[in-house]
Amino acid sequence: MPTKLQSAIQGFLNRSTNYLEVDKSAPYGFWLLNPRDQEVFLSNSFKQVLKLNASGERHFLANTLGKHQLQLVLETKGNEVETANFIYPSENGLIVLSGQIERLQSDDDIILVRNIEEGISPFSPSPLSFTYLTKIDELGNYGFVNTAYQSAFCAEDQPFSRPFGCGRIDVNSKEAYYSSLELAFAKPGTVLSTQLDIRGPKDLIQSTAWEFVCLLEAGSHPVVYARGYDVTALRWAEKMISLDQRELDVFINNQLNAVFFMMLPEPLNLKLFSSQAEAMDYAVENMRITKANRNFAELYEMSQESDYLGLRIDDFMIDDPEGRWQMVQALFNDGRLHAFTSVHKRNGSPMILEGDYKLLHDGVEQILGIIGIQQDVTESKRQREQVKSSILQLQKLTEKIPGIVFQVDVSPEDEIELKFLSESYQSKQFGVDREQLMEHPMLVIDQVSPKDYSTVLGSIIYASRNNTELDVEFRVQNKMGEEFWYRAKAKSEDKPDKGGKTWFGILDSVDAQKNYEKQQFKLAQIARSTSDLILVLNENGSLNWVNKAGAEFFNWNLREVIERPIQQLLQAEEKSGELSLLLQAIERQRNYEAKMQLRTHDDLCWLQIRNKPIWNSNGEFLFSLIVMKDIDQEEMKNIQMESLLNLSSDQNNRLQNFTHIISHNIRSHSASFQGLIDTIEASKDPKEKEELWSYLKEVSKGLESTIRHLNEIIVFNQSLNRNKQNLNLKTEINRVLKIVARDLDANKAELTFDFEPDQQVMAVKAYLESIIMNLITNALRYRHPERDPHISVSCELKDEKVFIHFRDNGQGIDLEKYGSKLFQLYQTFHNHPQSRGLGLYMLKSQVEAMGGEIGVESTVGEGTCFYFSLPLSSEE
Repeated sequence: MPTKLQSAIQGFLNRSTNYLEVDKSAPYGFWLLNPRDQEVFLSNSFKQVLKLNASGERHFLANTLGKHQLQLVLETKGNEVETANFIYPSENGLIVLSGQIERLQSDDDIILVRNIEEGISPFSPSPLSFTYLTKIDELGNYGFVNTAYQSAFCAEDQPFSRPFGCGRIDVNSKEAYYSSLELAFAKPGTVLSTQLDIRGPKDLIQSTAWEFVCLLEAGSHPVVYARGYDVTALRWAEKMISLDQRELDVFINNQLNAVFFMMLPEPLNLKLFSSQAEAMDYAVENMRITKANRNFAELYEMSQESDYLGLRIDDFMIDDPEGRWQMVQALFNDGRLHAFTSVHKRNGSPMILEGDYKLLHDGVEQILGIIGIQQDVTESKRQREQVKSSILQLQKLTEKIPGIVFQVDVSPEDEIELKFLSESYQSKQFGVDREQLMEHPMLVIDQVSPKDYSTVLGSIIYASRNNTELDVEFRVQNKMGEEFWYRAKAKSEDKPDKGGKTWFGILDSVDAQKNYEKQQFKLAQIARSTSDLILVLNENGSLNWVNKAGAEFFNWNLREVIERPIQQLLQAEEKSGELSLLLQAIERQRNYEAKMQLRTHDDLCWLQIRNKPIWNSNGEFLFSLIVMKDIDQEEMKNIQMESLLNLSSDQNNRLQNFTHIISHNIRSHSASFQGLIDTIEASKDPKEKEELWSYLKEVSKGLESTIRHLNEIIVFNQSLNRNKQNLNLKTEINRVLKIVARDLDANKAELTFDFEPDQQVMAVKAYLESIIMNLITNALRYRHPERDPHISVSCELKDEKVFIHFRDNGQGIDLEKYGSKLFQLYQTFHNHPQSRGLGLYMLKSQVEAMGGEIGVESTVGEGTCFYFSLPLSSEE
């Protein structure tokens, strides 16, 4: 039986002209609700708007509509039509619709909602594709996640209502997540941006970019909607952006004191050492000067840069190892140090320095090195206060990417004073002259694009109230309407003497980065969907990114291969020149394209490989793009085809040679036949005729022998394509020895073997038996008349082949005389009655048909060694 809702729906539609007319009155579809049984019906057009599947329709009330909006619908009174804004999270994104709510006249328990008008989404239109959409309440619980989010971060059938759904925020992103959520609830309607690292069901981290906005559901209930997308493939791009160090160099070289950087060759992670003391020893041993200003060189009386680059702490504090240890320990404990130290100039003279030093870290708290400012106070300490003043500015500069450096003082009365603004400030982009900005700092806020105005103000207020770092990206719009992207990063310090705060920061242009991110996002989307193998290498030739097809093809674990040099990842055969040329092209940042065999997790595979270096518009190298295509099946077919063609060519050559010889012999016999018959017919002497008939019989025997040889060769060539199998060499030799045992005994022949009894070869059984038979019988047939025959058989393994040597002490062959004809048809080299000139010809043909080679060494009067090769395994 139909449910109450189904009956009400049918009755409602019957009272209307038709379904289309009802749907027409609701441009964005409609839905019906039975409040008592919590049953809902969605029109087809409404389903299309929300892009709902069967599962989504089942969870419409709880997840898509939500409890607050459901309550608003339930509170609708009878005989009234109310209008309300509805917020629907869906697979199409966040959809805002204006709806009319009314109870059906026929039954007060059935409620109709017509979606009549599209509302304004709080999210701005964006060229980026925001894949993920979620809804979060004030307790941090999730009321909705879309299919893409669930697929990426939720295990199968895992509930998503707990904080951050079924994904887990990485420890480095928790502060950003909760700060963004808190600020969003504090400022409804303000769109906030952040980046988060989220762990999925397989504990894989995905880097994502998000926008948070708080909306009031049902007019009064705050709920945060967040949309995001995957930026894992784009993170590495930030490393590719060239950093302009000019501002930093200008600042350092304009200091009145000595400034130096003493850096480690690679970041130092304290967790990798068993103790801090061990880490300190490593730092002392490996930190070296990488940069210093001219005052540093003058202070130590060094004339050129090469005099101080690469020097260690020990080179300056030779006589004070205890002081050196205390200095490093203080830096490790506190991160900064103000100290007086005893050092030596280059000429060995001592001096006392007053210095400020700071331990430098990267974004994940790994130690990079030390920055120091020093002055000679051997005779005077008058510059001490100047050093303290300079180090404050320099420390802030070295912590951030160089850009527009600024210092802002904020009084307790919130009065703002711009104390410092670097020369890199460009009034053209900001629309405010430098002098005006120095006098009225708030003018810069007026130049912020309306799209980002609330975001910038909200971020400044939040950072100030919570004493946290300011980090915000925004657009500046000049008087001509041009927009430029900037990123502001700043930290504040309290002013203990006057009160208030001092902000030190850098404003850096990120226009190029934003454009680059868009391009890289498109590239990453394409790379993920292609079956080609795509690798991205940084300027040092290390792997930065690989698409799914590439990782699966080489069976790579991404955690193990990312940031590893490409020469450690790609492997070929030892003598592969193509791989060496590819690595050279990568190192020299050159185009290169070639076919080569690379080793996968279980075999060698043919690939078509192209390396293309990518440069930006300024001619600066960004990365190397390597595209590989699997052509293994095509190439193996080509190799097999070439092998068959070569074999066919060899067979044709042999048959052609054989044809010439046979035709010559048959013509000779034919001529002899014709001459003898003519002579017999002309002869009148019976005695002469009888003699001629005996000659004719001999010619007939010769022709018969020629035809028999012809049949043997034809049978042999027809069997050249037999299948090979794995054979025991000793077993096959013993089989032949049983056949020729009588001849061996009759000739008192001795055989010796020098190979393993289980030696295996890949051969055609009939061919191998014929080869062994030929070599043994030849050794007996052409034995030396003055000594008993001795035959030795030995083996040698080389290049996946076994080389078999048959050596005898027979008559030997004059290779200078007969070497070029040795394996040709009908060639004999001894006056033996059983020599026919077929054996060696067939021997060579059989060896080559099995993929081997044959050769001979011989000395007349001493003996002969025939050797041939066979594969150890099948080549198919």
